[in-house]
Amino acid sequence: MIEANARSAGYPKKVMVVDDSAVMRRLVQAILEKDPAFVVVATASNGQEALDRLAELQLDLITLDVEMPVMDGLTALQKMMSDYTVPVVMLSSYTNEGSTFAFDALAMGAADFFHKDMLFIQPPNPLFVDEFLMRCKAAPGSQTPWRIKERWDGIDGIMQLFIGFMASCTDEQVVVSDSLLQVVNKLNGMIYAFKEENGRFNHTKYAGEMLKKLGISTSRVIGEGLESFYPAEITGFISTLYRRAWDGEDSVFYEFEWKESVIQGVFQPIRQNGTVVEVCGLALDMTEQKRLKDQLNLLNMHDPLTGLPHRRYVREAMDEFVASRDSFSVFFINLDHFKIANDTLGHEVGDKVLQLTARRLKTFDRDNTVIFRAGGDEFVVLAADLTKEAEARLSEQMRLALGHPVRIDNHDVQMSASIGICRFPDDHQDPEHLSRYAHIAMDHAKSLGGNCCQTFEPSFQEKMQLRMTIERHLRKAIELNELSLHYQPQIDTLNGRIVGFECLVRWDNSELGRVSPATFIPVAEETGLIYDIGEWALREGCLQNKRWQDEGIIHVPVAVNLSPSQFYDQKLKERIESVLAETGLDPAYLVLEITEGMTMHVQGSIAALKDLKALGVSIAIDDFGIGYSSLSYLKEFPIDKLKIDQSFVRGMKDHPINTAIVHAVQSMASCLGLDVIAEGVETEEQVEMLTELGCRTMQGYLFSFPIVAAQVPELSRNYANV
Repeated sequence: MIEANARSAGYPKKVMVVDDSAVMRRLVQAILEKDPAFVVVATASNGQEALDRLAELQLDLITLDVEMPVMDGLTALQKMMSDYTVPVVMLSSYTNEGSTFAFDALAMGAADFFHKDMLFIQPPNPLFVDEFLMRCKAAPGSQTPWRIKERWDGIDGIMQLFIGFMASCTDEQVVVSDSLLQVVNKLNGMIYAFKEENGRFNHTKYAGEMLKKLGISTSRVIGEGLESFYPAEITGFISTLYRRAWDGEDSVFYEFEWKESVIQGVFQPIRQNGTVVEVCGLALDMTEQKRLKDQLNLLNMHDPLTGLPHRRYVREAMDEFVASRDSFSVFFINLDHFKIANDTLGHEVGDKVLQLTARRLKTFDRDNTVIFRAGGDEFVVLAADLTKEAEARLSEQMRLALGHPVRIDNHDVQMSASIGICRFPDDHQDPEHLSRYAHIAMDHAKSLGGNCCQTFEPSFQEKMQLRMTIERHLRKAIELNELSLHYQPQIDTLNGRIVGFECLVRWDNSELGRVSPATFIPVAEETGLIYDIGEWALREGCLQNKRWQDEGIIHVPVAVNLSPSQFYDQKLKERIESVLAETGLDPAYLVLEITEGMTMHVQGSIAALKDLKALGVSIAIDDFGIGYSSLSYLKEFPIDKLKIDQSFVRGMKDHPINTAIVHAVQSMASCLGLDVIAEGVETEEQVEMLTELGCRTMQGYLFSFPIVAAQVPELSRNYANV
């Protein structure tokens, strides 16, 4: 069962705390033991001490400091992963979870990585403590699958080596060397021999660590028969095996359980002149191997990158929930702008973002919760028996957790997610419908701008159908000449002249009528049609501007909007260069507008902007103030203009905070030597307020609605542009 297999049972979990600071050991122990799920059974002051104690303890979890004397955490982790499978949570005061060091530790097999200082900041933040405890609870299910397989292959290989050794001992007595016995002892095994004398099997040799585990003394075994130490319920089974080997059957393999151990071995008869004179046996404690084999059975269910179950098991888990739960919620999670980050920063960084996302989601793992990777940048969470209030709270907690910025390989990555939610049995009782509804709700969340949670509503199906219709018609819009550009002037209010135009795409369809850009642009983004539409708009705007200049109508720049997909397109510079050469437009008369949110990946944005600036064009950040921006990096961006979002302009009269924001943007832009354009200006009062704040360039309905190219000559005459 998916639900049962998705987590490790058994409380309280036995923990070892490893840290060179006695104070820190006590603090971490105190945090863990506040939760009844944990009991700290041992502590160690360095990696070597931890390894020395690990063999004697059957632990469920280790918290391991990174910086320690004698043996540091990373070296200790490497040794732990080669000989044991206990989950390890790394702690550090000097390394964050997005660092190369952290990912190296995870690659070695660590279950998680946590910044220690978050536990002890002042004033204390209980949310960080809760997150640490949740990660510790999730750690047993977080081990990298290939690490489990590597351990299995190692034990299995040694077992096969011994079997081969025993099978070769057919014509001479076995000489048990010290080195052979050392390896047997390392695997908690034993080597023994017996003969049949007077109708009874008597042991002639017994050695190995397994004797201690089984509570058998050598003196009690040598010269004695089976019944002297084997319990009655297995004596008959063992006796049959002994008989088969003594009668000359080669390589008698066996496996049985005794004293909570799984024992596996082989008997091999030793012959002299063709007659069996002794039987030599090898027994290995395969308890760990059996546990690993059970874990390996889960490997095919899990995504090797994140360790989460694959999407193909979502249906099975939902069927189980339908059969056993009164209600459950389906959360469909998609990372916003992941493709941009993946294409810009590289697939290695993209993989680390996905791993980090999985780790953050695992902190929400509960007894009634299962988390899946649905493929690409999508994840599914099933959570049973939540009230609607708890459902909303959980979705918001996941959104906030996934939204924490992180630094990966010297790249600042701002993450966010769109989450769609549906509910059994309220929305539907069929798992396929529930999956589809959660996906539809997620799509709706993305259409709202992303970084939000959206519960399913029946009306979304109609919107989805409309979206499919829009996509079908949009694919033919350029071919059918249905797209057009409208131009909205930007006015210098001090001299009353037009200083530029913004190009705005419009779509008129014979069946759908005038379709709003807010409706069709997101569809174009999702389907990849934005590349063709964007290149068409760029070419059309440049052609028209060159035509106005050639006709002596107006000499001002035109601004063309770039979508996120276009901005991070590796061929964007080449495309713009080609259009400028084709149309003959001077690059100084082209402005490229990007939105503030497109600069979230700072290093990638700076590189892309520098490439564009090298062409001689100007760069403007549109809708400034409403999205993510790293103000500390703004001075690094090679930009020329900031456009204040219309929501701030329209609210200046009634909301003093809006006026303060506009003033701050204007002041900051002046310090950086940037031009400012205020959007959405509709009243003379707004003009006066903006002018008092030092803003002179404005755009909005007060000056002109967006107009077609044929109306520009008259408009330019009205504004005295010649």
